[in-house]
Amino acid sequence: MKGRLKEIRALALSFALLASPAAAQFPVDQQLRPLIPNLIALHSPPANVDFQINSKNYPPAAFPARYLSTVQAFKVFSNAATPWTVQMEVRLRPGKGGSVLPLKQLHFRVNGGPWLDVTGTPQVVMSAIGPTQGWAALNLEFALDLLGNEAVGDAGFDLSFTALALP
Repeated sequence: MKGRLKEIRALALSFALLASPAAAQFPVDQQLRPLIPNLIALHSPPANVDFQINSKNYPPAAFPARYLSTVQAFKVFSNAATPWTVQMEVRLRPGKGGSVLPLKQLHFRVNGGPWLDVTGTPQVVMSAIGPTQGWAALNLEFALDLLGNEAVGDAGFDLSFTALALP
């Protein structure tokens, strides 16, 4: 009887261990953990900014004349809980003969807002605090004012964009 009692106790203990949450787990060889980085990303359009200046619209009826670019559709994503910015910097690109178009003749606007002057230093074109909830639209348009005294050639501007997640 004592032997049978030991068997019953051992069997009861086995069932108790099997019923516990720890026993319900299976052996683990590896863990699968998605490590999502804290980041900000900027997708830019594939084409260059073009003002479509051609023999059909130049010279204009009167100077100064404003030529508009097509909308440049960027997309911004951030999952950072901290402040972040997208900055644009515009630099002169001299033409083959060394001619330049002054920065003061170039303007931009963000998402259909007011026209702003290009300064030649980094300018914030978008900023927020916290995640974007998916991809956020950043639509930039440029306007070039021609005065009628510009040199013939291929002078232009170089654009650089920087997306920064701030501490």
